[in-house]
Amino acid sequence: ARKKAAFTDLFQSAHHSTESAIPVSSITLPTTRYVGREVPASATAADVESLVPQHAHWPLVFMLMLTQAGAGLLMASGGNAAVTLTATAVFFAGMGASVFHLGQPLKAWRFFLGLRTSWLSREILAFSMFAPIPMVLAAFSLLPYFPQLPIPPLISNLLPLVSAVTTGSAVAVGLVAVFTSVMIYHDTKRSLWRFPLGASRFFGTVASFAALGNAIVHPSHFATGLFITVVLLKMVPELRLLQLGEDEDERWSPDVHSARLQLGPLGPILRSRFVLALISLVVAFIQPWFALPILLLAELFERQIYFQSVQAPKMPGNFGPKRCH
Repeated sequence: ARKKAAFTDLFQSAHHSTESAIPVSSITLPTTRYVGREVPASATAADVESLVPQHAHWPLVFMLMLTQAGAGLLMASGGNAAVTLTATAVFFAGMGASVFHLGQPLKAWRFFLGLRTSWLSREILAFSMFAPIPMVLAAFSLLPYFPQLPIPPLISNLLPLVSAVTTGSAVAVGLVAVFTSVMIYHDTKRSLWRFPLGASRFFGTVASFAALGNAIVHPSHFATGLFITVVLLKMVPELRLLQLGEDEDERWSPDVHSARLQLGPLGPILRSRFVLALISLVVAFIQPWFALPILLLAELFERQIYFQSVQAPKMPGNFGPKRCH
């Protein structure tokens, strides 16, 4: 019983009753006043058991997964030209995908107007600060291939120090940028997107690709074992959430709803996510480079599930046609 209670506390959101599909009003500042009979706390919507996946939001799926993967690879590149260039390409592919989510990308420069209150504005600032770092490190990694460049000795002597500082800034600024991404979704008060679960996914992606990058740069059984450990640990919160959807008698909650969506309509995507992740672990023993595209695809499916299995707070529905909202 104690284990069950601890498990429930871990996954229970503070913004929903365990028995009601009605979100608490503290999420927003509603102007509607209910002056009649009070709605019972146990009231549920007629469509509460309807398992309809949300929109995938593909630009965000690619942007989040690729920028985090690129940042992780860059943190572990260690001056390796191939890993640094790959990390740079992956990161900027994610940045390019983000443009397709913006309604008016030419007005993105106005982000500074919302820095005081908006996590989206802070994310734009953080990634704008991070963006030059991959390019600088990529340039540094290519310098040994161009020994004929007329670089003054003073500057040449400072390059190792500058490279080390830039690499350190990649870790610091990259983690801050990923933190802002986590907070954007946490701030929506959607249960599946709350900080502990979002952080385990987003920072887990960074750590997974950092561990893979380390296995490429410093091939060894220890590095490969570390990569396997990180990937498996990242899957633990995902698997624990799924346990909530296995019991048909479990009372409805946003997390139970998300778990049942993943086990039901999103089942093929979920299985693909785990199978590909496990394949990448096996392939990493053979050649870590071959594991990279497999892990990218596994994380792509994970991020698709992150968006499509969330329970979106809304007005109670009815018995009409079920659509995503």
